[in-house]
Order: sequence, then C-alpha cells, then structure tokens
Amino acid sequence: MRNSNPWAVVVVALMLLILPAVTAFAAKARKADDSNSPKTTLTTDTDSNSNGSNDPKKAIVVALDTSDKPCGPAATDQTTVPTQTAVPAQPVPAPSPAAITTENWMLARTKLVCDMATHFLGTPYRWGGTTPTAFDCSGFVQYVYAKLGVKLPRTAHEQYKVGEKVQPGNLKPGDLIFFDMMKGYVSHVGMYLGDNMFIHASTPRTGVRIDCLDSPIFKRHFVGARRYA
Repeated sequence: MRNSNPWAVVVVALMLLILPAVTAFAAKARKADDSNSPKTTLTTDTDSNSNGSNDPKKAIVVALDTSDKPCGPAATDQTTVPTQTAVPAQPVPAPSPAAITTENWMLARTKLVCDMATHFLGTPYRWGGTTPTAFDCSGFVQYVYAKLGVKLPRTAHEQYKVGEKVQPGNLKPGDLIFFDMMKGYVSHVGMYLGDNMFIHASTPRTGVRIDCLDSPIFKRHFVGARRYA
C-alpha cells in the first residue's frame, strides 16, 4: 500500500474549508444585485389611468361592455337561462311600388327642397331676381323647386293659383306659404320648414332669411298655403 501525499491531503482539506465560505459570499452578492436592479413592469391602458375617466379607449370598451349586457330580468338573474323555442323565419314582404314612388319619394324630395333652400341663407334680395346672385321671394322658391323638376309660375300671385291647397294645421316642410302684403293681393311667398318657421327672400336689407310664422306681421297677412307634386 502506497503512502498518501501529505500535500494533497492538505490542499483537499483547505478546499473543503474555503468552499462553503465562497458559496455563501456568491449567494449574498447575487441577492444584492437583484435588489438593486430596476424592475420591468408591463403597463396597460388601465394601469396608466386607474379610473379610466380620461381614457377614450377605455370609455369605448366600457360602453361596449355595457351595451352587451342583457336587459330586463336576465340582467339581474344569471342563474337560469330561459328556454327559447325556435321560430321559423318569416319572409319580409317587398315594399310596394306605390310606397317607393309616392311616400318615400315625397319624403326624400321634401328633405332635398328644404336643404337646398337653407343653402341660400343670406343670399341678397333684388326685385325680379331669379338666380343665386340675388332673389326676390317668388324667384327664390321657383329656383329651388325647378332644381327638383317642379315648374312653378313666376310670381307669388300666380303660384298661389296652382298646387294643392293645404290647411294651416296640416303644413309640412316644403309647402309654400303666401301673404297679402299688399292688402287683398297675394304678393309674398316663403317656404315652410317646420316648427312654424319658414324661409323667404325678405327685403334688400336682410336677403334670404328664416322667420317665424307666428310673428304678428305674418299672422296678420297670411292667406294660405300650397303643396306641389
């Protein structure tokens, strides 16, 4: 049996004594590094604004969530789901040609005529004017209706003689309303817009403007209304 090297025994003994101390020191150093290193945090839209009151994206999400919630009893009782019986789909009737060519067309035309009329607010007034450069009262409504294919006479007096008579309580936007500013003679016309308001080419001082049919002067001189197909 060979004798062991005494120096090897000494080295091994020293390593066994030093190794635990080195390991403990390394662990302590690693822990210190971890505590001093900056932490990375993922931030969401909600984190950046905890209450979400000024975050438009969050407001949209909240609104969608709210609109998605059921209404009525189902909103408070989520424990039971009512049984629904499937109902065969019923065919949707096609709109009648009459509805397309009359009622719907009249509604569309009414909106067009009123939109066009209000487009000319502020246009100057000139006696005999029939173009957007300057209008008189009858030239104004004649121009607007002509754009929709309805030909009206030139003067308010003649316009009053044609068209369908409309009772004051049945006025609709687009109807023409007439006044006898020259007593006993229809001499002024405007276009009804709804809510007792009408648009007309008024005077050289004001041009095309909107007025209230309830104004004393217009109530006093109102003579009637007409509707044109």
